[in-house]
Formats: sequence, C-alpha cells, structure tokens
Amino acid sequence: MTNKLLKKIIIFFFLALFFIPLNKTLAVTGQLSLAHNDGAQCFLNNTEIFNNLSRAQTHKYWNRTINIDNKLIAGQNYLACRVSNGDGNRGTFFGFFDAELIVNSQTMIPRNNADWKYFGTGGSIVPPPLDSSNRVWHESLYNDNNWFVGSAPFNGEKGTSVLTRAPDNAWFRKSFYLDPLWFTTNCSSYTNRPACLNVTNCLWTGTYCLNYNSATCSIFNNQADCLTKTGCFWNGTFCASGSSSNCSFYTNKTNCLSLNYCLWTGYSCLESSSAICSNFNNQVDCLTKAGCIWTGSYCSAPSVYNCSYQNNRTSCLNTSGCIWTGSYCVNTSATTCNSFITQIDCLNRLGCYWNGSYCTDSQHFYDQERYNIRNFSLNGCWNPTIHQFDKYKIFPKDVKEIAVESARPLITGLVKYGNKVEVFINNNSIGEAVVKEGEYSGVANFYFKPKQNFIDLSKKLETYQIKLVATNPRDNSVCTTGPISFIIIPYPAPIVHRFGEINYVQRANILSISTRKPLITGLVKYGSIVEIYVDNKMVGKPKIKEGEKTGVANFYMTLPGLTPGQHTLYAIAKKAGQEDIESPSSQVYTFTVK
Repeated sequence: MTNKLLKKIIIFFFLALFFIPLNKTLAVTGQLSLAHNDGAQCFLNNTEIFNNLSRAQTHKYWNRTINIDNKLIAGQNYLACRVSNGDGNRGTFFGFFDAELIVNSQTMIPRNNADWKYFGTGGSIVPPPLDSSNRVWHESLYNDNNWFVGSAPFNGEKGTSVLTRAPDNAWFRKSFYLDPLWFTTNCSSYTNRPACLNVTNCLWTGTYCLNYNSATCSIFNNQADCLTKTGCFWNGTFCASGSSSNCSFYTNKTNCLSLNYCLWTGYSCLESSSAICSNFNNQVDCLTKAGCIWTGSYCSAPSVYNCSYQNNRTSCLNTSGCIWTGSYCVNTSATTCNSFITQIDCLNRLGCYWNGSYCTDSQHFYDQERYNIRNFSLNGCWNPTIHQFDKYKIFPKDVKEIAVESARPLITGLVKYGNKVEVFINNNSIGEAVVKEGEYSGVANFYFKPKQNFIDLSKKLETYQIKLVATNPRDNSVCTTGPISFIIIPYPAPIVHRFGEINYVQRANILSISTRKPLITGLVKYGSIVEIYVDNKMVGKPKIKEGEKTGVANFYMTLPGLTPGQHTLYAIAKKAGQEDIESPSSQVYTFTVK
C-alpha cells in the first residue's frame, strides 16, 4: 500500500508599514548670509547654526555666509536670530541686522526689504518670554503674534526702534515655505531630451536633465533650452537671467544697440540713463553718449575735462566741480581722500580727514585714532581734572580752599586713559578711584567716594588737604593735582527740649523720670532726619514737622519701653536724601528711670 504524502506549501506574507514625514530633512543646497553688529546667533528649524554673540564687530555685507545644506525641510521653515549689541561683548553705540537666504539659487529671504517679526526696543536685555505653550523664542512653533513687524535692515544709527544703544539686544523671526515637489522628482535619471521634457518639473539643459527649480539660467548651453526656463533669455552668447530688456545682459555691440535705450561702452552694454562718460574706452562709443567728449586719451564730461586744464589752486577752486589735491586739479566726484597731499586740501573734501601725515577717509581715520590711543598715546599721564567735589558740581578753577558738608565727599573728574588715580588726605592714601571708559577718546572718567568717614567729626573746622595722584603703570609716570585745602562744616546737631515730665532738659538739675515710655521733643535744621540713641543703640527716628519758612523744624517721638535704672540719651541729625552728611551728636544726657 502506497501512502500518499500530502505536501502542503505554507507561504507567509509580511507587511511592513512606514511613512516619510513631510518635514523630512532634504538634501538641498542653501546658504544664509548675515550682516550684524555686534554678535549674532541664529537657529534654523530650532537647530543652532551660528553663534558668535561674544564678539564685537561692525557690520558689512556680509559678516558671515553659512552653508545650510541638509538643514532645510519640506514645507514651512523657521529662521530665528538674535543680535547682541554690547550685551556680553565689547560692542558700543548702535547695532545692525540684515540677512539673505538663498535655496537652490533662488532667493527665499531678500536683503534690505524683507519683512521680519522682531522683539525688543533700544536698550533691551531681557529675552522674549515663553509663549502660552512654554516654547522659547527660537522654536519653530513659537507664537510670535505679539511681536512687532518691520523691514530690514534694522539699523540703530538710522532711527529703527531696536539696536539703538549698547548694551541692547534684538530678536528676529521669519518663516518661509519650500515646495516638497522640489525634491520628489529625480530628473537626473533621464538621459535624453525627449524623456526629460516629458516629466513635469524637469528641464533639459542641453547636456543633462535637471529639476526645474534647481536649474539656473547659466547652465543652459543653447537658446532653445534656455527659453524653456521662465526668467531666462539668450543674449547671443549665453543664457542669462532676467528680462531681455536688461541692457547689461548683452555681450556684443550689435545686440546691445538693437535696443534704443542701450549704449555700448566698448566692452559692455549699459542703459543710456546709467552710463557715465568714464565708462567708455574709445572715441566712437564715447560720442554716442550725450554730453561726453573725447579728450584724446579718455572719455570725459566737459566739467571733468576742464578741471585738468586748471594748473593752479586758485583757478581750480574757482571752477565748478573741481578740487585741488595739492599738486593738480581734478573733478570732485572723481577723487578719493588719499589723492590729497596737504592738510588744507584734504579738509576741503567732504568726508576726508588729516591724520597727521596723510589724508584718509573717516573710517580709516577713526581706526587709526583708536590704534594710536591703544598703542602709542597710552604712555605718560595727566594731572587729574576735578569736576565735582561734594556739593561743588562744577569745581572752581584754581581754587585753593573750600568748605564741604560731607565727611564722605564724592569726587569725580577726568584723567588720561590708562592712568590710575589715588586719593590722599594729609598725605595719607585713603583709596583708589574707579577709572572708566576712554578707550576711543583717550580721556577717561574717574570717581571716588570713601567707604567710611575718614575725618573725625569732633574736630570741628579743622583744615585738611586733598591730593590726587595719577600714575601710568606702562612707564611709571606720575602726575599730581593739589593739594587743595578744605574744611568740613559740621551739620547742625539737634537740640533736645523735653524729655518725659522734664519740660526743658537744658535747665534741669536732675534728670529723673517716672514713665517708661517718655515723650521726647526738640528742634533740628529743616530738611533733616533725626535718630535717637539710648545706651548707644538707635531706638527710632522721630517725626518732623514744620520749618519750611524758618529753617528750623520740630521733632517728637515716644520712646519704647525703658527698664528702671540709669541710661544715656543723645540724638544725631542727617541731611535728608544725602544721609552720609551727618551732624555730631547732641549733648549726651544721663538719666534715671524710677
């Protein structure tokens, strides 16, 4: 008996589910260009791509260009930047911010006129608050609806509402959209023109197939394919971007002159309205521009041409549009600062400065001045100049002796940048002044206030001498101001009149009271604060009333509970609003509580 084996074939099917999210990072090319003053920090889709917040610098187009390949996502993208002007770096004066973002050769965020969301005002140092979902300012979905809207560039020097004075910060946000279709079609797999052009969003360059949005005009090598891309035209030699009406795209004279508003300079095509005489390099083309003449060697406007004929300073300056450099006459608009060889002629040109040996423009002048201040002119010292001494806001010139009120007088003034200032009273050092700023001007501010009373108030009307000594650690030079004599006029002490049941303390033979919470009254200078001391401990400040007209005010106070036995009592007055000015103590009274 033959057994039949039933063979069963079991087949297993496996299904794997997966998805590609819309915001998947894409391999596209992009670059972000930044102009900023001072430090900056930027995030793209909540990922930090740049941070130099601690660096002080002036702005330029561009301070930094950042490669952002593979950092962009399909759909909505978010760029967030912070500019720090002197907050965390050594920046001064005004700040600046502008940016340009280019993806696959297309401008997504243009410079100069892009609208941005921004946060902050002049002097802002506090960052934007968290939104209602506790997101920070650089996160993609952060709610910035309450932020301001403004157009770049943000230039604090030109009157924008942010980055107007150091230290301050400003925060900026901008979103932009990238079409996912840019990255879904692999045009490069098509190797011939018909197959390439049969696919949506693909273009044939003449050599290979490329995605429509990735194709720039310059990659097309023939007229037919050049014209398939919107915004491109064939200029007779190569494929150019822009409008065919743009003169600058034409590379030969024939095509250039085919447009009645274009002129050929001899080497380039320019619009007639923007071409100037100096653009032309030959006589034939020079004379096609109205108002231009050929001098024999170059093309010139009549006024420029006439300047070269003036061979002395007087006739040159009497000719409109001409300026004398020190050795020859030239058109004002055609010269630069370094053309001038004398100081008087240098300063005759707007925007030029004489630095002592040659003529330079303003930026180079100030850069040189800062260099000189920091490196050469720091040697030596100046006699400190006193601006304020106690109540004297403008210190009298050549003063020999003054009277002050405070035993801790404030002293301010000016000194050479890089100097230290030490303060002496009767030839004894009482401390070193704080010296600030002056890095750019070479002149620094200093101020000094003693930490404690350095004069015994009991020595009434004694004469003291103050001296300020400036030293330069670079060369050990020493400069001195003073000595200046001064006296301290003691602030008037309060007078105690009544104490408990004793109606007039000054005439009492025995100071003995029965109440443990006695009332104390007296007189004090109007505008004073009074402190009452019992057993050398302050127990309170009396209320003060009246005295506006007479200059003498009344004070009164009920003392806290006193223990039986013997005690001491005295009062001190201080000047209201300037409590470092205080009086000697009143008479010290010894009294008994029964």
